[in-house]
Formats: sequence, C-alpha cells, structure tokens
Amino acid sequence: MALGNLFSDETQSEFDLNLALEYYKETAYLGGVYGALNAARIIEQLEEYDYQNDGMNEVGFFKMAAITLPEAQLRLSQYYFEGRDGILLPDYERANYYLSRAISQNHEEAKAYLANLLYEGLYGTELDVEAALALIKGNNSSAALDFLHSKASAGDADALNMIAAKYILNPNIDHSAFQLINDETVFRVSNSWMIFFSSFEIGTLFDAAKAGNVVAQNALGNALNMDAGGNMFNCNRGSGVCQERYDLDDRQMSPTYWLERAAEQNHPEGLYGYGMLFMDGVFVEEDRIRGTATILRSWHLGYENSSSVLNRELDEDLFDDLISLRSGEVDAALFAFMRRYDGGNETLFSEADQYFSNTEFGSISQSSPDTLPSGNVVEDLKELSELFNQGLLTEEEFNSAKALLLQN
Repeated sequence: MALGNLFSDETQSEFDLNLALEYYKETAYLGGVYGALNAARIIEQLEEYDYQNDGMNEVGFFKMAAITLPEAQLRLSQYYFEGRDGILLPDYERANYYLSRAISQNHEEAKAYLANLLYEGLYGTELDVEAALALIKGNNSSAALDFLHSKASAGDADALNMIAAKYILNPNIDHSAFQLINDETVFRVSNSWMIFFSSFEIGTLFDAAKAGNVVAQNALGNALNMDAGGNMFNCNRGSGVCQERYDLDDRQMSPTYWLERAAEQNHPEGLYGYGMLFMDGVFVEEDRIRGTATILRSWHLGYENSSSVLNRELDEDLFDDLISLRSGEVDAALFAFMRRYDGGNETLFSEADQYFSNTEFGSISQSSPDTLPSGNVVEDLKELSELFNQGLLTEEEFNSAKALLLQN
C-alpha cells in the first residue's frame, strides 16, 4: 500500500501510475479495501486498460472496496444509475442498494448525490426519471431530505430551492417535510409559483386561474406537475374528489392545461414550465424542438433560470431545427441568447454566427450583448426585412431604416 501511494503521488519523482496500480492491485488481492479503491480509481484515469487480460476492471475493484468503504459504494451506485459504456448497463435496484449502504454510514457525498439525483430526475432533466423514482421507493429519500434541510438551515440557496420547489411536493416523502414550506428562508429563494401557491386557499387559486389570472395559472400548473399524488390539494387526483370539490373538469387537473394558459399569456415562468413538459415528455409527447422554442421565449421575456437548460440542451442539430421553424419570434430570442451563450460548444457558436450574419440581425460576435436592440426594435427590424423581401423597399431604403432603428 505504501509503495502504491509513493508511485501514485504526482509530486514525487517516482510517479508512475501503472506501477502504482500493480501495487494497489496486489494490496486488494490480499484483502486491502483501500488498495482496491485506489486501484479502481487509477483504472478510471487510464485511457487504455486491458481488463480482459487482467481479469478485473474498475467495477470489480470497487466491489471489493465496497465491502466496507462508502466511497466505493457511492461510485458503484453512480455506475449502476448511469451505466458504464462497454462494462455494465443501468441497474436501479443495485444502484439503490449501494447508495443505501453509503448513506447508512452517513457519507455526506452520497447524500448530496442522492439529493441531486432526485432533484434532476424528478424534474426530468439530465438523469432518468425512472431512476429517481426507484430511489424514492426505498428509504433513501429521508436521508436526502435531511441533508438538504441541514444545507438549507445554513443558508444554501440551491438546497432551499430544491426543498421548496421539488422535494416536499412528492407524496412519497415523509409528510413532515411539508412544514418546511413555512420556513421564511425557503420563501426567500424559492420559485415565485411556490410562494404564490402557498399563500392562497386552493379553492381561491382555482377560481383565480379559471378567471384568467396568469400568476394563479402558473402556480397551479407547476404545483400539479410536481405533486403527483395530489397531497398539496388534499385529495387523490385520480379519484375525482378535487374535481367535485372545486368544480373542475378533468382537464383542469392537468399541469399541461394551466401551464399552457399561462404560456398563452406570455408569462415567463409559465413559458418555462410549459416548455419543460415537452423537454421531459411528461404529460405530453416529448418534443425537444417545441420545448426549446418555448423556453427560449421564456428567457427572452426575462426568466433567467431558463438559461441553464438552454446552455445544456442547445447543439448544432437543435439549432438547425429551431431556425427551420422560420419563426421571427424564435429567431429573435435565439439571436439574443446566442449573444450570451455560455455552453462552450464552439461549433454551435460558429454555426449560429454564420447564420445570423446573413440575416437582418447581423453577427452574434461583433458587439457587446449590452448593445443589442430591444425587443421592439427587433420586431421593427423583422417587419423591415419582410417589406424588403416583398420588394416594397429598395435596398437603400432598407439599410437606411435599419441604421436609424439601431441608432435609436
């Protein structure tokens, strides 16, 4: 073990990962769990490793270490949740088993991983929803909630937002978690729909939403999306009790119905929620193009939280699909967003710059985003472009009018 540590230390002149691996493997075969853990970690780093000839891959060594070490248990859980190319397929039952063992040893990183897994998975972003639900069915959810609660008590904004907007609305989590809604610190950072929702009687909210109040529509849509069992509405959504109690038809118990109403009124957060339904394929058929276009509108209207989804989801293919919609509204939002794009895909940025350079918007890389034209100016530019394309303006008239708009 000492020799493995020596040869794996990058600050030492003897540094040699392959040699360190041999010593760690020998330690593992003699029953040393830390040797097995370090061997697995080195194999993960190596670009090429012939585990077929060696007889043991990183998963095998992690399993040896997982006899006692929560670090190895957590890594195995991640492997089984997310899969490992060429080695193993996702297996949620085993993932849950190993994560439970790590959490039972009070491993903070395991609790943090579970919290993030549930947060991402339940909202259907990067991790599989089914995987997250498999976790909730076990006893792990209370540990994750405890972890988030401790972070929230210390003022961690991300933890506060997870609790307020995601966790406590799931009926599989202990009902005592609902008490967290009343915590003033949760309100401080939670989504606006949660604050609004928790401030009104349910019947009043439905009345306001039915009357066309866009804030109530957004709040109800998001709450119905998160609260799968109807606990926040004091009813079982599938039983028809809510419909009778609040004079609703079945459509009005669907998040799609209310979020669509909010989106139709250009409510920025409502547009985001409605777009995410299509991104996730939850309650509606999955449609990344429609979902992204809707979220772009949300961002363009000022809902900054949309930017993280757009930075993650946008790629060259999706960009091509969006511009093929031939929608001036989508193009204007896409142009504005690409000026602030922070996703790191240089090919996408280059393609977007080439596309917009040949439109009335111009290059996305020539001037500061702070100098972008306002939404009204963009609309005027689109109208000018349409007039020019119809032959109702000469090129000189078009350029003159465009320059005047941009100057103002």
